Amino acid sequence: MKEGIIGLFNAEYDMQCRLRLNLQEVPQFSLFEGEVIVAEGFMDTKKFNVNRIWKPEINPSYSEKFTIGELKRYSQLQAHKAVQVLVACGPYTVKNELSYEALKDMMGIVNKDKPHLLVLAGPFVSHQNEDLATGDIRFNDPLTGDLRFLEYSELFEHIMDYV
Repeated sequence: MKEGIIGLFNAEYDMQCRLRLNLQEVPQFSLFEGEVIVAEGFMDTKKFNVNRIWKPEINPSYSEKFTIGELKRYSQLQAHKAVQVLVACGPYTVKNELSYEALKDMMGIVNKDKPHLLVLAGPFVSHQNEDLATGDIRFNDPLTGDLRFLEYSELFEHIMDYV
């Protein structure tokens, strides 16, 4: 494969490449068209720079996962009520700050409604976020009100405190 031709497409609309993948940091890889992968990396202005690639196991067989008895027992345990699933899509912060107020508000709903399952889909941060573009990661501490400059890993630790 030639460098620069690997990317993500949205076949539902057109076949134009929407996001190019830079795989120079991945020491070894093998990909085929239409393959499902998980890519870890970071965004710059024109492409997604991939650090690692995972290939999830795809099970082509549709074997029975639960017996009828197990499903009936689970239904009784749930008092015949439906399973509640909450799905949210990012970004969870606005483009000019990294306070994650939207994520914090959503976690309030999760604590109130207590769904059985919470699915958080990315992106967690917009690729247009001004703080990340400049490398100036500021965090307004909700307890003290102080504005602190942090590494992204430190910011992530603060976010996990209320998640």
